[in-house]
This record gives sequence, C-alpha cells and structure tokens, in this order.
Amino acid sequence: MKISSKRLILFFWQINLCTFFFSCSGNETSPNIELAPSSQLVIIGQDLSKTFRSFDRIQSNQWKDFLGAFSTNGVGGSVYYISIGNPGKHSFNYCRIEEVSILAEKSFSRMISKREDNEKSIEKNKTEIFNFIEMYSSTKLNSVFDNYTDLEHFFQKVREIANEPRYQGFEKSVFLFSDGYHSIPKKEGMTSLSNNDFEGLNFYTCGLQNKALFGDINFLEVESPNAFFDNFIFKLKSEQK
Repeated sequence: MKISSKRLILFFWQINLCTFFFSCSGNETSPNIELAPSSQLVIIGQDLSKTFRSFDRIQSNQWKDFLGAFSTNGVGGSVYYISIGNPGKHSFNYCRIEEVSILAEKSFSRMISKREDNEKSIEKNKTEIFNFIEMYSSTKLNSVFDNYTDLEHFFQKVREIANEPRYQGFEKSVFLFSDGYHSIPKKEGMTSLSNNDFEGLNFYTCGLQNKALFGDINFLEVESPNAFFDNFIFKLKSEQK
C-alpha cells in the first residue's frame, strides 16, 4: 500500500492519540514528571545497484536533520545504515543517540544537575552525528553503481540487530530504499520474508517494485526518503507532547 506524506502524518497522529487515551486511563503519574518517548531503533537499507540508479541517494544533510531530531526531541536510540549492493561489499554504520532527559525537577539543585547531564548528552550526540555523516559521506557519495543487489545480507543484519538484548523494549523501524529485487552471482531471487522472523518491526519502503518479497509482512510505502524522515520526525515530536 502506497501512502502519501499527509496520510502517513495522519496515521502517526491517530496512533499517538490512541496512546494518549490509553495512558490516561491507567495509573496516575507524578504531575512534575513528563514521560519520555520510547527509545527508537531505526535500520535503513539503501540500494546502490545499477537497477536502482534512477533514484537519488540519501544526502548528508538529510541524515543531519533526521539524527538531530532525536536529540532535539529528547529521544534516545540507535540508527543503522546498511548499503545494499555487491556481496561482500557493504557499508555498515550506526549512530547511537543518548536520551536528553525531559524531567521537570522541583528541586533547583537537581534541575541544575540534570541540565548539566543534558548538555553532556547533547555534545556526545553532536559528535556521534558528525562521525556518522563523515563515514557515510566517504562511502556512498561515489558515482559507482554495483552490479548486484544482496538483499539477503541486509535482512540477515536486520534480524541480528533487532534481536540484540539491548534493544528489548525499543520501538523498531526498518526503511528499505530499494526496488526489492535480490540478485547475486549464480543466484536470482530469494525466499519471501516471513512475519515470524521479523515480529515487532515496522517496515517502510520506497521504490519497491517486487512487493512479493515481503510475503505476509505488512509494510507502508512512502514517496521518498525525505517523506520517511519527515514523518518520523513528526512522530517523535508528537510523542513528546
């Protein structure tokens, strides 16, 4: 199902509205504490093969805005980038963002201490984001297109990362920027994905032509990487309110 930016924003808004009503019906929380949004795990795969060359690659400024939104909105988590191309030739990079506390302390001394902790986290996040973008820029901005599309490797990494114990309780999203056609030497195609292997993950795609790849897994199609980034940022901002 292909969905526009406006419809995806409405989708996220409805989810957050439901979350609000359910949370209000439970136990009351202390009025001086704002609950932070859930930690996020985002895995992004980008197709670098010749069959996908009509699509512009994700630019560094797009990463900067997307990753910066985590820190700006008090959200912690990890963002992984995995290139999709020739077997054995994969760029792999990640950025870990520390949560910036949004607790409203009544004690002045505790508020000062929390502010200092926040400033340290913000500086660490800036360094993480800078290093991520530097690494990304050095690997993706070449004009070479790969001959093959090793999607099996990408989904194998998705399973490994999503199942790491440290990401238990995280909200997990996967964005596939690819036509979805697996191709490696001497082998064409791959087995369709199963929801049993990717339970609890939210899938988004752009440029997908081989929809059969996802088997019984539900996914949302977006217009562009920018649409995914913008709507995800909107979601983070909505959860903070």
